[in-house]
Amino acid sequence: MRSPYTLDNPPPDEPPSEVLVPSLWRVQARWWKRHTPALDQRSTKHPVCGHCSQSWPCHSWACWDGQLGQAVAGQTLPCPLPEPATSVHAIGAVVAAAKS
Repeated sequence: MRSPYTLDNPPPDEPPSEVLVPSLWRVQARWWKRHTPALDQRSTKHPVCGHCSQSWPCHSWACWDGQLGQAVAGQTLPCPLPEPATSVHAIGAVVAAAKS
C-alpha cells in the first residue's frame, strides 16, 4: 500500500495519532527520507537514490513507503498461521503410546 507522502510532502518525524507503534514510525520515516534522491537528482529524468545509488524509487524506499502507508491506514495485517505438518491428534496418540 502506498503512503500519502511525496518528496514535496515527506512523512513527519513524529507519528500521526493513529499510529500504533510510534517508535517504529520514527525508524520507518527516517529510512524513507534516507532513500530519496539527492536534491540535485530530483529534477533529472532518471533520478538515483541518495543512499543506495539505485534507480529511484529504489526497492528500499518502496518498502518503507509501503510500511508507512499501512501505518497511517490503521491496518494491521494478520500473519496467517502455518498449517502443522502433522496433526495435533496424531502427535497426541504417539505421546500416549510412548507413555504406556
